[in-house]
Amino acid sequence: MCLAATASFNSCATGSETAPVTLPDHRPEIGPTDTTTSIAPGSSQPRANSVDLPLEWVIADYPIFSLQVQRALRAAIQPCMESAGFDYNVGLTEDAARYDIDARYRLRTPTEALSLGYGLSATRSEIAGTEAEFPSDPTELAAYLVALEGLPGDRRTENVVDREGQVIATQDLTGGCSEQAIASVFGSDEAYLNYLSDDYWIQRVAGESSQRVASDPAIGDATSAWSDCMAAHGYTFANPTEAIAAQWPDPRPTQDEIETAVQDAECKVDTGYRDAIVLAESRSQTEATSEYGPQLGEVRARREQISQSLAGDTG
Repeated sequence: MCLAATASFNSCATGSETAPVTLPDHRPEIGPTDTTTSIAPGSSQPRANSVDLPLEWVIADYPIFSLQVQRALRAAIQPCMESAGFDYNVGLTEDAARYDIDARYRLRTPTEALSLGYGLSATRSEIAGTEAEFPSDPTELAAYLVALEGLPGDRRTENVVDREGQVIATQDLTGGCSEQAIASVFGSDEAYLNYLSDDYWIQRVAGESSQRVASDPAIGDATSAWSDCMAAHGYTFANPTEAIAAQWPDPRPTQDEIETAVQDAECKVDTGYRDAIVLAESRSQTEATSEYGPQLGEVRARREQISQSLAGDTG
């Protein structure tokens, strides 16, 4: 397994692995364990304890938990590589943002739009360093990779299976310091593969929920109302995604982008667009928990146990 590469282990200098399923593009920006929000007329900011959003621990907290795991694995690699005589930078220096409803649907107050336009407000965690630190000398590079991943014979491909025993993915595992890191963080390859199985599964549940939201008739009605509002102010967009994805020129945000984004935000307030999003999310997430409640509870307990264990190791 290429623990030296990116946060999702997508590739290494020596090859590439099967990457975990990606969450849908409606990604959320969230904090510890909040599961509720409320609709505040005229405001894009949620208040707690009104509308139930029971799947936010999956969708919104996903990047925070994933970063915690990646940091732990890389931190476990570092002393092993140093003992073999190589520098290894853990990187991942920036915290991941919590992706709540406002962030994943790019819902902003007019004040926020005035500052940001349609630009992103949060940085992604930096991988800082591993690839850049690969030795340039071929002989030294070969020794570095043996320390990191073991010998070619140590590499094996394992199946990741779902709860029904069906193969849903494969994962490359290696030897060397990467193998030691898996053992340090998860205890065994089997435990790590079970973590990946849970990870694939909750992403699938989140994806199903996102698809239900996208097809919710209330979202279509709210989108039409928003589009009409924008048209009344001279802007022609069929939906908010068109506005966000427009080819805004650099340097961003331009005055035109800011003015459009501010009107966008005002129309979302005036038409109840955010309210419709929150209620559709609530309906869909509640449906998911009705269908998968016990399984979700088991996965959440396992992930919380991992999180507490990692927090204890770094605390």
